[in-house]
Amino acid sequence: MRVAERGRDGFQRTVDEMLATYGWRFYGVIDQLRYARRTLAGFPDRVAWRGRELIFIEVKGTGGKLTDAQLICIGELTLAGQRVYVWQPETPQEEIEEVLR
Repeated sequence: MRVAERGRDGFQRTVDEMLATYGWRFYGVIDQLRYARRTLAGFPDRVAWRGRELIFIEVKGTGGKLTDAQLICIGELTLAGQRVYVWQPETPQEEIEEVLR
């Protein structure tokens, strides 16, 4: 597994590659659509599933902070029993791999 790229977009590519390597299927929320911005405010960047497992992943750049909308959405997903992860380039790769194995 390669070291995570710098910057949010590079790190997102690294996370996507790790998901694929460990056999996860995933969907990325499309930010460009005006509709998506209005209706999915705060929704995590990736929804990933493998067999009966389902996880949500928010990818932040180095030092990135969660918005109020993201905090609310993550709280609601967690309350509904879902596993939600917030990963940044400084998140230890071993920690990410532990979740994805």
